[in-house]
Amino acid sequence: MDPAADTLFVLNPNAGNGKAGVLWAEIIQNHPWVRSSTVESRSPRELITKLAEGIKEHTRRVVAVGGDGSAHHLINAVIDSGFQSQIAVGLFPAGSGSDLRRNIGMPSGLGTEEVFRWIMRSEPKKAGLIKISTGDGSFRVVNICSVGISAEVAQEVNSGLASSKKKYLSTAIQQLIKWQGVECIYTAGANKPAFSLFDLLLFANGSYFGNGIPIMPDASVFSEELHVLMVKKQPLYKLLFALSLVPFGLHTQIPFIQKSLLSTAEIHTKGAAPLTMEADGEIYTSPYFLIQKEVNAIRLLC
Repeated sequence: MDPAADTLFVLNPNAGNGKAGVLWAEIIQNHPWVRSSTVESRSPRELITKLAEGIKEHTRRVVAVGGDGSAHHLINAVIDSGFQSQIAVGLFPAGSGSDLRRNIGMPSGLGTEEVFRWIMRSEPKKAGLIKISTGDGSFRVVNICSVGISAEVAQEVNSGLASSKKKYLSTAIQQLIKWQGVECIYTAGANKPAFSLFDLLLFANGSYFGNGIPIMPDASVFSEELHVLMVKKQPLYKLLFALSLVPFGLHTQIPFIQKSLLSTAEIHTKGAAPLTMEADGEIYTSPYFLIQKEVNAIRLLC
């Protein structure tokens, strides 16, 4: 079927501080048919309703117009609504972050019209997800989730204080200076639970986060493996040294940064305060997280 006839676009007009709405108005001006194939959603709760209203029997592709957070919520809405066997999910990158664009192989430097044409030519490909279960429910992660310093940085990013890779790294330095670590009980696969003070527990389905930072160079959304990066509490000078190597993907060679491949892991809080997790740039809190790799859980437009 013609992609123009079987594609639904889900626009988050607030993404990228309004950038998404502006870019999509340009697309509609050049392709008037897109208007009738576009629904707007400004919140995750509204997204499920809009998705149910917009998807028709012939719909085979749903594209998030926004940032990585928009794609995160769209993928979760597709799965929660039971549409994953019918449709493939794509991204028209128009937010503050573009890491999913990198992870699915969309070329950099494309203009607005070139991005649209790339999406309309793209084909579905099976990809894995990370399933996160808490005491209150579950959600999926298409890229990266983490507990520790990266979650603190993500909160600053979401506040609008950092959007580019350079600003992300400068924000990370500011957070590291006052960082005290996070105490939690971590269970890796079938190993016994271990309590420790961590700087970072990161689980990767994709390679990039923080607007192009190769945090886990070997990971791929199309692989069957869940990549784990663990950093127990280190002196500040060691963390700053590691951070200086992150933009080049060399940090994984440092001895105190441990890498592993798992299918499942658990994180429990030690005390009464919940843990904060960053997931595809979005923030979640819970005293407990169960992390599991789901193979071939979604089809992405690539």
